[in-house]
Amino acid sequence: MAVILRLYRALPPAMRALVLMALHTLAVATLHVAVRQASAEGMHAYETSFFRSFIAVLWMVPWFAKRGTAAFRTRKPHLHLTRGAFNVGAMVTLHIAIAIPTPLALIAAVAFTAPLFAGVGAILILGEALKLVRSGALVVGFAGAIAILRPWEGALNIGALWILSHAACWAGALLMTKRMAATESPPVTVAYTMILLTLFTAPMAAMVWTWPTPTAMAWLLLVGFLQVSNQLALTQAMREADATVVMPFDFLRMVWASLYGYAVYSEQPDLLTWIGGLVIFAAATALTINESRSRKKAVRPT
Repeated sequence: MAVILRLYRALPPAMRALVLMALHTLAVATLHVAVRQASAEGMHAYETSFFRSFIAVLWMVPWFAKRGTAAFRTRKPHLHLTRGAFNVGAMVTLHIAIAIPTPLALIAAVAFTAPLFAGVGAILILGEALKLVRSGALVVGFAGAIAILRPWEGALNIGALWILSHAACWAGALLMTKRMAATESPPVTVAYTMILLTLFTAPMAAMVWTWPTPTAMAWLLLVGFLQVSNQLALTQAMREADATVVMPFDFLRMVWASLYGYAVYSEQPDLLTWIGGLVIFAAATALTINESRSRKKAVRPT
């Protein structure tokens, strides 16, 4: 482990960011597999959502102890509550889609629409301008989503609709994060997110409660660990390099999901799912990179 850490630290920042993005995307794909396995052991989506948050909080206890009250110092408690509500919607709808089950590659492909929904919300709620790059990316991205949903076939994929709901809720959480960025530090935001998710999902889980089997508990412990580790990897990747370097590698999520789907569940995504996912991802990445560049221009000293 020490040798690996030394090799990692010897890499230039951009390469470290790419390594972390590979780990982040792998953790996300593995988390989805763990949620599906726990669901197969009889755990309801409400319960997997609760355990995902609760166990993540337990993994963070040493960090809370080290930070003390600083971990919870906030100027915007109402925005944390709103963001927490969006996060609950995003998590529960995702877990429902995973449990149905929905093919893992389809989940990854449709989930790429979250930045597109956030772009629409930024225009309608935050009053941001509808510029050429943004409008073009939104049109192209949602066209990719329609290609995956295939409404012309007469029956919409219920799993894909759940993932669209997940993406819309996650977009709301992204917008809240954007509003809070000026006053709230990322560690404080993560701390409130995990705690509020636990509090919000606890009564939901209580309505359908069944005690997990030892096998289910093992999967749930893995879910909680991956919840924390994937967030830490993403946060550190964004610190190591700019979004223009980091975000294109988020497409690895679909690659890992496809490999897991094929190896574990014999799932084989069709060509239209791959094309639609690539189109959505390209549009979402264009939005992210364009926003990053616009933000830099806005803060550049004259």
